[in-house]
Amino acid sequence: MGGKLRSVLASLCLLAALAAVLGAPITGEAATSGVIAGSLHNATTGAPIGGARVKLYWAKGQEPQPERTATTDAGGRYRFDRLPTGDDYGYVVYNVFQGVEYTSERTALTNAKPTATIPLRAYASTNDDSAIRVKQVSTVVLDVNKESQAMFALQTYVFDNPTRRTFRPVVDGPRGPMGLLRFSLPPNANQLSAMGELSSREVIQTDRGFGTDLPLRPGQTEVASRTRCRIATRPAC
Repeated sequence: MGGKLRSVLASLCLLAALAAVLGAPITGEAATSGVIAGSLHNATTGAPIGGARVKLYWAKGQEPQPERTATTDAGGRYRFDRLPTGDDYGYVVYNVFQGVEYTSERTALTNAKPTATIPLRAYASTNDDSAIRVKQVSTVVLDVNKESQAMFALQTYVFDNPTRRTFRPVVDGPRGPMGLLRFSLPPNANQLSAMGELSSREVIQTDRGFGTDLPLRPGQTEVASRTRCRIATRPAC
């Protein structure tokens, strides 16, 4: 399960917990008249994606429910019916296309509005990174420990993918390990903690930093990591 979906699922649990604290009503048996339907399209070509598996993750409160799967028809259409409705239920639809996960926002079904239409867009994948640009890089010192002579820094990168294809880093392509999304680290860095979506991806140490298979979907992607550095005479972080 990818990082983006993990963050959405965590949001589902958090929202459910807040609802319980605020006294949201939770009844015994919910109505099962809910419907979630939509279509899956290849946003690179504009064509519908037929014969694909679309999955529905849903939870009641903080309890995940059995995942459901639907197969798209020739027009890319899918449908889930007989779904419970109520404020304590949350739904997320997702699909894995060409090795990359595409996830919807959280959706709730209520008795007043038991039907939701959720279009899903996926993009063709490529391992060509020639169009990828680093739009912004920032480093923020979070803490300095004088006793251990170490500092902790938050490093944030904002990547821009101006194409209509998802850059999918791979190690088994023509460029080998150089086909990964790569980051440099200061010479005296001795600890790395991946954050956000990066935390659920494979991270590989390289001679000057690390690489990852985190995909870059069209648009902007923010990547953050926390680094521990040994303080030198002139700190390198």
